[in-house]
Amino acid sequence: MTYTHNYEPYLHFFRYKPAGLIDRPPLASSLQHLETSFLLVALGRYPHALVTCGSAIESAIKAAINASPDDRLDFRKLINRARDLFPSFTTLSKDEIKDFRLKRNEIIHFGFSPKDDEVSAVLLLKTGYSLIEQCYEAFFQFPLQGKGNVYGGLIPDLARHLDIARKVYIKAREKKGIDLTYCFISFAHKIRCVIQHWMMSDWQKDLLNSEEKCGWTLWDFQNKQRNELSWKTFDISWQFNCPVCGYPDSFVCELDDDHLYNGEVSLKRGVCVNCSFLIPQNCPFLADELCVEQFDEERPNILKEYGIA
Repeated sequence: MTYTHNYEPYLHFFRYKPAGLIDRPPLASSLQHLETSFLLVALGRYPHALVTCGSAIESAIKAAINASPDDRLDFRKLINRARDLFPSFTTLSKDEIKDFRLKRNEIIHFGFSPKDDEVSAVLLLKTGYSLIEQCYEAFFQFPLQGKGNVYGGLIPDLARHLDIARKVYIKAREKKGIDLTYCFISFAHKIRCVIQHWMMSDWQKDLLNSEEKCGWTLWDFQNKQRNELSWKTFDISWQFNCPVCGYPDSFVCELDDDHLYNGEVSLKRGVCVNCSFLIPQNCPFLADELCVEQFDEERPNILKEYGIA
């Protein structure tokens, strides 16, 4: 039995799709699974996100090897078939892929507990999302992230925050006493911002879009919150453009005083008074990675403000 579709699937997080999607139902399924995995990350359901990412990988390989619906190929067999046909399709080791596969099987058959949140988040960052990205690029010449003059399939903002999550994980993975699910904080918040209008009623949308009804109220609330953070909550602070919603001077951050007195700019935590993006304490590297592009411009102003030569 074969399955065909007359219409391409609607995808929310991609700016373009692989060629020939209608003729490759497993590839369409893979993209849909990947979007679902992102949504589950946004909800903090990391084990479910891992399982769904695994399904995205399976479907991508099925599309690449032209598997039929009657073929009974599990994750391990599919990886082996992919290696036979595309020997260099992934840079990940067999052990890394095996760890991902075994955790996925464990979650499917035996469920999960809160301790699996961090394990699943790490496996997604270390293996899952890298593997599906390499599958798309090797099998279908479809990069998720842009490279040079080549556009990526993902919406640029999502691609950026996913890349930041990986970078932060690489820097923080050896640190003790931190929950590495925090690496996904900005990526998850960006997705929630993208989809929030799905869950709003018409009157809520109308109120938020009405400058006359809520413009002054919004400004007053943001200004009070900004002052509260700057003068009462944080010891020393600075305002950056929010790295998630882009609103100017809305991301109020606590500066690391030890770095500051050495003439360096580093951030401890931060809150956006516009979109409520929050980086709490004990999330090393994340705020710096998000705001690094603003540091060069703001550094002289920060040092001058705090009297540091």
